[in-house]
Amino acid sequence: MRRASKPSGAMVARRAPKRRRRLPYFARLAAHELEILACLFEECGEVCQAASKIIRHGMSSRHPNKTNDNRTELGVEVGQVAAISQMAIQLGVLRERDVERGRTGKWVTIAPYLHHIVVDDNKQTARRKSRV
Repeated sequence: MRRASKPSGAMVARRAPKRRRRLPYFARLAAHELEILACLFEECGEVCQAASKIIRHGMSSRHPNKTNDNRTELGVEVGQVAAISQMAIQLGVLRERDVERGRTGKWVTIAPYLHHIVVDDNKQTARRKSRV
């Protein structure tokens, strides 16, 4: 097959090189980073929901179709957040030193805002404040 010749003296339009489109709302995150972050905020939302049910209905209340009480449901959800956090550390999305800094720092920063709990940040213990 014969190639078409270029027109003489005329400008030839060139195609721009194809660029990979990045969606700006993904903040240039890799697929595994997006996925673990989605799992993390989903699990955190479930912790909020379980805590809300306890505030509304009490610790020992349970949904008629479930066998676990609200305290157990909250514990399960908190454990799932811990598992996802550990996965995020293993994937390099979180740094263990940052998580540890946040965990230990919270013992100090939360104390002034607690009215019914006494915190010993040196021993990392918490107890109910005695009633007078």
